[in-house]
Amino acid sequence: MKKGKRLKLLPFTILLSALSFTVYVPGILLMQNARNEISIQIQDIEKQIESLEEVNRELSAEVENLRNA
Repeated sequence: MKKGKRLKLLPFTILLSALSFTVYVPGILLMQNARNEISIQIQDIEKQIESLEEVNRELSAEVENLRNA
């Protein structure tokens, strides 16, 4: 009788395993995609900071030239 109950539960167990797999794997893929997107955004922000620092240096040099003129 125990063996019969196990066989009856087998389809449910397989279905539950498949369902958890279909939820788990896309979740991991979404997290990886989000990490990649955040990494790209961080790189863009770093480039903007470098650009602003360059503009700041140029403006500081120009202000210094105007003071000395």
